[in-house]
Amino acid sequence: MSERPTDIAQFVASMEKFYKDRDWGQFHSPKNLVMDLSSEVGELCDLFRWLSEEESHNPPDSEDVVDEIGDVFMATVYLAHRL
Repeated sequence: MSERPTDIAQFVASMEKFYKDRDWGQFHSPKNLVMDLSSEVGELCDLFRWLSEEESHNPPDSEDVVDEIGDVFMATVYLAHRL
């Protein structure tokens, strides 16, 4: 998704277009969206799993952390939108 939406409504609209272009709507039941959210949170947790408290303030894979936070945000927003 290369667009840069300026508000949540635009953000959701860009996600819907992205998913529609790929015919993914058929897979976006609330159950599946919750499973996706859970998976994304698990991927974020994994990046912190073996870090000390001190290391967690500046994680070595900070770009991956940013990406996973984005994935969690997207999954949360889309689930809220669908429900």
